[in-house]
Amino acid sequence: MSVKNPRRKFFKSFVAKESEQQISIPNEIAEAVTADDPLFEKFSRKKPGRAGGIVMGDGTALRVGNVTSGVGLYAGVFADWEKKHLINRLTAGFRKNDLNLLSGLSVSQAVDFLIPVQANIPALAPPINNYQGSQPDAAGVAYGQTWVNSALQWNVSNHPETGYARIYGSLKNWQAGTYIKSNTSIAEKMVLFWYHFIPVQLFQLEQQSPVGINAGRVMYNYLSLLRNNCLGNFKTMIRKICTDPAMMNYLSNQNNTAAEPNENFARELFELFTLGKGPESQYTETDVAEAAKVLTGWLTVNFEQLNTVTNFVPERHSQENKTFSSFFNNTVINNRPGAAGALELDDLINMIFSKQQVVAKYICRRLYRFFVYYDIDANIEANVIAPLAQTFISNNWEIRPVLLQLFKSQHFFDPANRGVMIKSPLDLFVGFYRVFNMNISPVDGANYQALYAAYGVPLYYSEITGQHLMNPPTVAGWRPYYQEPAFHQAWITSDSVQRRYNYLEGLLWGYFYEIDWRVDLVAWARQSSAPGNPNTLVADTIKFLLPVDLSADKKSQIKTQTLLSGQQSDGYWTGVWNQYNSNPGDQGLYDQVTYRLRNLYFTIVRLAEFQLA
Repeated sequence: MSVKNPRRKFFKSFVAKESEQQISIPNEIAEAVTADDPLFEKFSRKKPGRAGGIVMGDGTALRVGNVTSGVGLYAGVFADWEKKHLINRLTAGFRKNDLNLLSGLSVSQAVDFLIPVQANIPALAPPINNYQGSQPDAAGVAYGQTWVNSALQWNVSNHPETGYARIYGSLKNWQAGTYIKSNTSIAEKMVLFWYHFIPVQLFQLEQQSPVGINAGRVMYNYLSLLRNNCLGNFKTMIRKICTDPAMMNYLSNQNNTAAEPNENFARELFELFTLGKGPESQYTETDVAEAAKVLTGWLTVNFEQLNTVTNFVPERHSQENKTFSSFFNNTVINNRPGAAGALELDDLINMIFSKQQVVAKYICRRLYRFFVYYDIDANIEANVIAPLAQTFISNNWEIRPVLLQLFKSQHFFDPANRGVMIKSPLDLFVGFYRVFNMNISPVDGANYQALYAAYGVPLYYSEITGQHLMNPPTVAGWRPYYQEPAFHQAWITSDSVQRRYNYLEGLLWGYFYEIDWRVDLVAWARQSSAPGNPNTLVADTIKFLLPVDLSADKKSQIKTQTLLSGQQSDGYWTGVWNQYNSNPGDQGLYDQVTYRLRNLYFTIVRLAEFQLA
């Protein structure tokens, strides 16, 4: 169809060889774009950076132009499109009922609602034994009960039916399930942000002794740490992460001693987790080595017991004074003898956070690229990043005030920032489940095997399209969130784009694996204010599924090709819909209605715009 093929070429044009330094959009693709499709026109001319100030024929500035909006409170229209933009960026995906939750709220009230204080984030039910096959759980955990309070012993069989391997699958599927079933708040999206930003690879923990067989439990505790601090104090969270058992093992601080220093964690603490490696961050190799000395002496014990803890062992700690460079004002962290050596870690954290502007701007840039857009030019740096950083500092490293300011801002609601981010695989697939109100719960509520299998399907498709939950490719997380110059364009390859489309189209047809997975086409259409009117139904469907509106001509084209099956009269759809409403048990009428609805949904889901947020 004419609304489909150019956009597939468009996505294929994002594919770049690894050796290439920039993404180019072929001229023939740009020429194929219709002038009445502003979003596609915008992206067909998109280049890394905003240089050039290109404008459309009507004078409208494109994303490549000069975006000057700042963090002043947004005072514009706050209707369904704006609310949907807010919901899509802050949560795991838009659902029509979410609009009801924001009904009557101002921008400020809506953002306050979507970003709760840390203490008001509800507790999650932990992962469970969903894997009970022909043999019992290795630790005696009953089917349907949580395994997070059990500790496996080294003499337990490693066979998948009885050993620890099934726990890893349970944890990964559970984490996907928390995203799918999350409430209308930023909480789970923030957990994903922090996990990407400060990741631990489950696979690596699994391969390491002594943590190996209990890697699932240790990893669950790490995720809980992130969740319990995701909207709290960043400095406090960093301090906790420094001695968390999962991180201790993942980045080798478990093996960092005075006799055998290991700089792995110290380097990432500077480069990835707090200071970054931009031009403002001028720490030296000597600083890394000295920080590693500060971090010696910590040791995680009791992996086979529930009280897995990290203790300070003075005998393993460097007894030297640690002297840092001029970047840190030549700070000297004096040796603290005996058990007091543990306090040197707090000295190190305080020294890092004394570089207030460097830390604050680095974290605010990371938040901006995850939630708003990847490109940060001089205007964005001055008008958005700098004031956000000051808010971060003024609020003593509390995360929530920064988020409140960002998402209430003129800049966030600037049209230049709507419908411009390529969705990650998780956002795309989980968002599809949520927007279409798909049921992923088995009829038998006690069929935990089927429930977790349902959680695992979008997890699998996310993995094969570039986002392996629990196992990002590097300690820096998933590359599309940070890797220049492509950033989010790296989600799209010639292979991944086909897999993305194929899975979504398969969901519209329906799958069956102990759960009847399919979109209830008719029920979803009834969300429209007038489903019997094809113009209203098309307009509402576009509003629910796409980040920005389409032109009247494009809507008419979609209506004719789908609901009207090529006919010209609106009554061609209205008549069938009304007949079906009067005779819902008539299979023939049901088939006619669902055939056209499926074509409508297929057509819109196939648009490039559906891949954007």
